[in-house]
Amino acid sequence: MPARNMLSALMLSTLAACATTPQPAAPSAADTAARKAHALVEQNKLSEALPLLNEALAANPDHARAAFDRAMIRYVQGDLAGALGDIEHAAKLTPQDTRVVGAQCVIRVANGQAAKGAEACRSALPNQTTIPIVNALISRGQASLLMNADRDALADFDAALRLEPRAVRALYGRGLARKKLGDAAGQADMDEAVRRLPGAGREYPNAKS
Repeated sequence: MPARNMLSALMLSTLAACATTPQPAAPSAADTAARKAHALVEQNKLSEALPLLNEALAANPDHARAAFDRAMIRYVQGDLAGALGDIEHAAKLTPQDTRVVGAQCVIRVANGQAAKGAEACRSALPNQTTIPIVNALISRGQASLLMNADRDALADFDAALRLEPRAVRALYGRGLARKKLGDAAGQADMDEAVRRLPGAGREYPNAKS
C-alpha cells in the first residue's frame, strides 16, 4: 500500500476510535449549582450560596454535598432543626465521610442530643488516614465548645493542627477555645484563620466566645 494511502487509513482509524470513545458526561444541573454554592460557602458568602443549594437539592434531593453545605449554612444561621434534617440525610448518603459525620456530631449536640452527638464523633475517629482523623478531631472540638468543655476542645484542636498545620477550621477553633480560657492570644489564631480562608469560622456560631 502506498505511503499516502497508509497514512489516510491510519487517520481514518484514529478518527473512528475518537468518535467511539465515550465522552465525559456533562455535569448535571444539581452538580453545577452545588459546585458554585460550595465555592461561595468557602468565601463565607452564605446568603448567596443558599439559593443555589436549594436549587441543587430541588433537582436532586440525594445530592450529598449540597445537603451537607445547606446543613452547615442552616446551622450557622440558627436553623438547628433544618440543619439536623439536612445533616442526617447527608450522613445516610455518605456514612464514611468523616467530615459529614463529624458535622452530624456537632449539630446533634447543638440540638440537645449530646449522647447521639458523641456517638457520631466516636464513629468518625477510628479511620487511620490523616484527613479523616483531623476532621473528626475538629468536630469533637466543636462539640466540646458547645458543652463548654473548653480544655477538651483545645486539646482536640491542638491535636488536629499537629497532624495538619494547614487546617484553618482547627486554627479558628483553637483561637476560640483559647479566648474562652482567658488567653488573649486566641484572637490572633482566629484572625489568621480568617485571613487564610474567609469562611474558616463559619461553623462556630453557637459557641460562647
